[in-house]
Amino acid sequence: MDPLMVVLCLLPLYPGLATAAPSCPQNVNIAGGSFTLSNGWAPGSILTYSCPLGYYPFPVASRLCNSNGQWQIPRATRSTKPVCKPVRCPAPVSFENGVYTPRLGSHPVGGNLTFECEDGFTLRGSPVRQCRPNGMWDGETAVCDNGASHCPDPGISVGAVRTGSRFGPGDKVRYRCSSNLVLTGSMERECQDNGVWSGTEPICRQPYSYDFPEDVTPALGTSFSHLLGATNPTQTKKTENVGRKIQIQRSGHLNLYLLLDASQSVSEEDFGVFKRSASLLVDRIFSFEINISVAIITFASKPKIIMSVLKDKSRDVTEVVHSLENINYKDHENGTGTNIYEALNSVYIMMNNQMQNLGMNTMAWQEIRHAIILLTDGKSNMGGSPKPAVDNIKEILNIKEKRKDYLDIYAIGVGNVEVDWRELNELGSKKDGERHAFILKDTEALSQVFEHMLDVSQLTDTICGVGNMSANASAQERTPWHVTIKPKSHETCRGALISDQWVLTAAHCFSHSEDHSLWRVSVGDPNSQWGKEFRIEKAVISSEFNVSAKKHQGIPEFYGDDIALLKLDQKVKMSTHARPICLPCTVGANLALRRHPGSTCRDHVDKLYPGCLPRQSHVPQLDQCQRGGDRPVPLQRDQGG
Repeated sequence: MDPLMVVLCLLPLYPGLATAAPSCPQNVNIAGGSFTLSNGWAPGSILTYSCPLGYYPFPVASRLCNSNGQWQIPRATRSTKPVCKPVRCPAPVSFENGVYTPRLGSHPVGGNLTFECEDGFTLRGSPVRQCRPNGMWDGETAVCDNGASHCPDPGISVGAVRTGSRFGPGDKVRYRCSSNLVLTGSMERECQDNGVWSGTEPICRQPYSYDFPEDVTPALGTSFSHLLGATNPTQTKKTENVGRKIQIQRSGHLNLYLLLDASQSVSEEDFGVFKRSASLLVDRIFSFEINISVAIITFASKPKIIMSVLKDKSRDVTEVVHSLENINYKDHENGTGTNIYEALNSVYIMMNNQMQNLGMNTMAWQEIRHAIILLTDGKSNMGGSPKPAVDNIKEILNIKEKRKDYLDIYAIGVGNVEVDWRELNELGSKKDGERHAFILKDTEALSQVFEHMLDVSQLTDTICGVGNMSANASAQERTPWHVTIKPKSHETCRGALISDQWVLTAAHCFSHSEDHSLWRVSVGDPNSQWGKEFRIEKAVISSEFNVSAKKHQGIPEFYGDDIALLKLDQKVKMSTHARPICLPCTVGANLALRRHPGSTCRDHVDKLYPGCLPRQSHVPQLDQCQRGGDRPVPLQRDQGG
C-alpha cells in the first residue's frame, strides 16, 4: 500500500498527528483595561479593548484574528504594547477678538477653558468650558462678536482653523482641523439672506472621542420632532439656535429607511439591540399624525431588503414591528464585510422604483419626504466609498437649496472601535442648527437614546390619548385629559379634554344651575405651575337628558343621554399635564389604537366595545372612499373649537 495512504488512514486514530486548527496568541492583555472576544481565539474572532471612563485604548481599539492564527494590527504599532491612555481634549488654535486661558497643548479631563472678549465685543456661547471624559468640551463655542455684520460671527471651534472674515450675504468661510483631529459638521458655510449660516457648525474632535446619550438625545430628538411636525420641550437652546422646523403636512408622507449593520463584528446580542431600538423608534413615529412608510434593510457584505416602502405592509406599524422582531441574525452568516455603499444603493433603487410608479413630475412623488437611519458598528470595508450612493439619492430626489428639507440622513456609529468619524460625517446631512452624525460608545447608550428621543409623553403637540406612565409621573401626568368642573366654592364634576378648547362631561352636573358664569374648569395639576382655571364660554347640554324619564317604570334615576360639551373661554396650552383624550372614529384615535390607516369606525367600536354593536349597524368608513358608488366619507378631525 502507498505509504501516504497508510498515514492518511492512521490519522483518525492518532489525533495528535493531525494539524491543529490555528488560533491566535493569548498574550493580548491591555494595561489598565480589559478585552472581549467575539469567537474565542479562533480565526475571524474580533478582540475589543475596553478602558475605564476617561481613558481610551492605544494604539488600537480592536484586532482581528487572521486565518493564519496571527492578530491583524497595523505594521507601525506591532511593537507597541496595548495600554489605556488618559483622554485629552483639544486646545484652541485661535480665538478672535478676545483671550482664553490656560494655554496648553491639550487639556486633561476636568480641565477648564475660560474666554473673555475685548472692549466693544460681546461674548456669545460659553464663557467657561470643561473637558469631559469622552474627549469633548461641554457648553457651546465661545465667540466675540460686535454685531456689525449681516450674519453673526460663526466663530472658530476649539482645535479649528478658519479662513474667511467677511460675514455678508453670499460670503463663505471654510474650516479645517489642526494636527490629528477629525472635522465633523460643515467644512464650508455660507451667509444666507436670512442672516443664518448654512450647514452645521464644524467641530474638531479626537478620533477616539464619542457622544454621550444625553447629548445625542436632544440633538436627534429635536431634528426628528421637527421632521414630524412636533415640538420637543426637552430642547433647552434658544429658538434661533434650533434651526429649521420641517413641518410635514397632516396629509403629507414620510418614507423612513432603516439600515441595520449585521456584519461579523456585530454580535447577536448587539444586533438584537439594533432591532429593538428600531422597533421603538417605529412605534413612536407612528404616534404622529402623518402618513409613514417604512423600509427595513439589513446588510453585511450584501444588503437584504426585509421590507420595502412599495409594499402596503410598510404603512402598518404592527407589520413593520413584526418584521423587525423576526429578522434572523444568521441571514448574513456568510457575509463578514461592511458594505454601506450597497445598503444605500438599495435605498436608491427603491426610490427609483417608487418614482417610476408615481411619475417623476407628480405631486404624489415630489411631496414625499425621506429619512434614512444608518446603524453601524464599523466603517465600510467593501463596495468602496458610500458617498456615490448618497449623491445618487440626492440627485433622484432633486435635493437642492429649496428641497434640502426633503432628505435627512442620520449616520449613527455604535462603539468607538472601528467607526470612522470622517465617513459618518460625509454621509450625514448638514442642516442649519442640527447634527446628523453621531458615535455612541456601546449599544447600551444606543438604547438610552432611542428610549428617550421621541418620548411622546413629553411632547407638547396635541397628540391625543398619551399619558406619562413612568414611575415618577403624577396622577395628572398619567391622565392629562382629566379636568375638574366646579362653582367657585367646591368641586362638582369631572370631565375630559377632547380638544384644546372643548371638554366632554355629564349633563347632570348642570341640572340645578343654569348660570355658568361663576363656574370654573380646572385643567392640569392645580397644585403645580401647570394648573390653570378657565371660564365656560358656552355649555351645550343634551336636551334628551332627563334623570326622571323612567320613574314610571320604577327606575328612580335614569342617566341615558347624560352628556354635555363645554367650550372654554381660552385655548388650553398643551403640556405633559394637559392633553386631549381620543374620540373613536377620528384619526387621533386610529393612531392611538395603532390601527391601519384604512380602518373603519366599526373597527374602532369592535376594538373598544367588543360585541356591543350589532353587525348590521351602519358605521362610516374612516379616511376611505366607500366602494360601490357610495360618496366618500370625510376624515374626522378635531377642529379645536
